[in-house]
Amino acid sequence: MKHILFVCTGNTCRSPMAEGIFNVFIKRFKFNNLSCSSAGTAAFTGSEASEYAVEAAKAFGADISHHRSRALTPYLIDSADLIVCMTSAHLNVLLPYAPREKLRVLGDGIPDPYGGSQRDYLRSAYKIARGLIELIDIDLALEIVPFKERHIPEAVRLENISFSVPWSENAFRSELENPKARFFAAEYAGSVIGYIGAHNILSEVFITNISVLPSFRRRGVASKLLKHIIDISVSENADLITLEVRESNMAAIELYQKFGFQKAGVRKAYYEKPTEDAILMTKYLK
Repeated sequence: MKHILFVCTGNTCRSPMAEGIFNVFIKRFKFNNLSCSSAGTAAFTGSEASEYAVEAAKAFGADISHHRSRALTPYLIDSADLIVCMTSAHLNVLLPYAPREKLRVLGDGIPDPYGGSQRDYLRSAYKIARGLIELIDIDLALEIVPFKERHIPEAVRLENISFSVPWSENAFRSELENPKARFFAAEYAGSVIGYIGAHNILSEVFITNISVLPSFRRRGVASKLLKHIIDISVSENADLITLEVRESNMAAIELYQKFGFQKAGVRKAYYEKPTEDAILMTKYLK
């Protein structure tokens, strides 16, 4: 579970709207691995969200009428995985207390609507919503989880998209029953956008398949899946990891080389439709 902390000044306008709207997005798009809260750099504890902020949040289905302000504390800073500031001024205040990579400004900054009209608050809410959509990227919302039976239908569809000789539903089901199998799904917004499978036999790991939905390729999903299986293999004290890849699949070969895999051999005419050699690649863990 990744926790996001939204920060403004008084924690009665912008950051509670961001928290409320983001919670709506979490529920609507099934980002079950995300949670959020808010605080203010100069907030008094216990103040209600401003009336205009409550009304503006309603336009996005968010109810922040029960919100109560709170001051930003070292504990809140340390507990957050990501701190999203309403302006660069807030970010600069936090720089001495949090790593720069943990801090982000929402969109191009959200001006303070305090003292303005209801229309000003609505403008802020719309700008917040646009910034939140940009915020929900692969790095933040992707979750790698153990492969379960519920993942099979989407995995089969992905196989049919990706491979000329795809795995069947029964093949995936047999992996769930195989004690030597290590299988993981990449979930985004409640859907399977990729998966990776491997077998660990006598401390030698063989990656059986890895696939990513075409619209999510070249966005780091395959790298995260590969890193996950490498980390699992290291934790199980494996000696090496081996995989096969089509000779023409240069993008995949370059990815594997980036993770330390080296060419170990060739399997002639290994692949079908079309017939093609397989490059055998190995990464030694010891």
